[in-house]
Amino acid sequence: MFKVILRDFAITGRFGPIEMGMSKVDVMNFLGPRGGRENDSSLGGFVGSAGMLYGWYEFLFFDDELILIQNDSYNPQDPTAVEFKNDKFEVDPWFLRTPLEITFLDAIKNLESDGLSYEIAHAGSPENGIKVIMLPSGFFFDFEQEPKNLEDRPLIGFRYESPRFRSYG
Repeated sequence: MFKVILRDFAITGRFGPIEMGMSKVDVMNFLGPRGGRENDSSLGGFVGSAGMLYGWYEFLFFDDELILIQNDSYNPQDPTAVEFKNDKFEVDPWFLRTPLEITFLDAIKNLESDGLSYEIAHAGSPENGIKVIMLPSGFFFDFEQEPKNLEDRPLIGFRYESPRFRSYG
């Protein structure tokens, strides 16, 4: 059994031994049978893509190549939203293990207290106004778009996309 530490995932883009470009079979060999919600269908218009879920952690593939790991279901009232454990691995949720809502400003304070670099980036085009916090690795935190005050927006998830498919920055 191995432990995935979300802090390390954010810094390196590696989910334990899992890295972008791996095949679905290779990922399953490390993580074991899928757990939690079932999903193995076409996603978001990517013909030939498939997803695997472990709790709320989604592993998305395109042509049998891992292109995205995300958890877009963050809920501070539900520990299973960030914690996961099976016979092969478990997730250490870092500063996300809290019963309190994490805002944009809270995330920045946690990153700074850990001595991590980050930038505030646009999700898609600057005109849409959607902002994310992105680490140098390409890992980013996603937030609700309300309230208008950026610092008070609650965290809704996090993800790491393959640089070949990255849509943020």
